[in-house]
Amino acid sequence: MTTLTLLEQLNKSPKWAEFEKWYKEQSYEIPLYDNDLYQFGFIELPSEFQQGVFEKFIQSRECWIAKHDCSNQVSLIKDSKKYSEFDGTFEELLIYYFNLPSYWEWYWGTDLNDLTKHSEKIKFTDFNEMKNFSAKHSYSCEHLKPNYWSSYDVIEI
Repeated sequence: MTTLTLLEQLNKSPKWAEFEKWYKEQSYEIPLYDNDLYQFGFIELPSEFQQGVFEKFIQSRECWIAKHDCSNQVSLIKDSKKYSEFDGTFEELLIYYFNLPSYWEWYWGTDLNDLTKHSEKIKFTDFNEMKNFSAKHSYSCEHLKPNYWSSYDVIEI
């Protein structure tokens, strides 16, 4: 049985595509493509660099990592609510975070002056499915324009 590297484990997680998109928007010079040389290059970089890149990604999602001075515990915090605390390593936190499920809540309304007045939220676990649903819904509500609007919220558990 072969054990997967951290990058290989994360690559199989739900948030990896989101990380790759974010990473490509950064100014880092090291690509993360499937090409062995590129992945090898990232793996061979100092772990402090790798940890810094992943910390920056997590922080950009309004989560941040708190390290406790008196122990090796690491926490994932969002909106002042602590999601998890680990006695283990940063790598364990990464695996946990990258495997957190995400979903989208989509809704629509017809009052552009008060966006709090809207339909019930519909939950989607697939972004493309939500996008297609939204497009079809918008098309079916052509008669409600110009006041028709739709939006969505990303919910990270």
